[in-house]
Amino acid sequence: KETPVALVTVSMDDDDRLLKHVIDDGYRALVLEGLGGGHVPAAMSETLISLSKHIPVILASRTGRGEILADTYRGYIGSETYLLEHGLISAGWLDGRKATMLLHLLFKTGNAYDEIRQVFTFFQK
Repeated sequence: KETPVALVTVSMDDDDRLLKHVIDDGYRALVLEGLGGGHVPAAMSETLISLSKHIPVILASRTGRGEILADTYRGYIGSETYLLEHGLISAGWLDGRKATMLLHLLFKTGNAYDEIRQVFTFFQK
């Protein structure tokens, strides 16, 4: 069974236009490479939260090294804290490409959404 996973790298002025098509285009999960410690422009937040109710949305850092922050930018709608509190899954110290590969493996072995969330906790600090 095909298990496409979208990998999207966020830029400073991004909005949610690409994200709105993820499910309709048949993706079973989304890995989002956020800015720095994992935050995104506020314009993307609500669409990401909505997607996370249907498919796993993994939040990774686009820096290529280091982990997603978990308690830094409180009060900002696009902060990693806000996104994680509203259903996104932290990739921890995995970068976007590694998180994507892990998702492919998890889907191939029949893991469900809750199991995927649990596996990603292993990569947290």
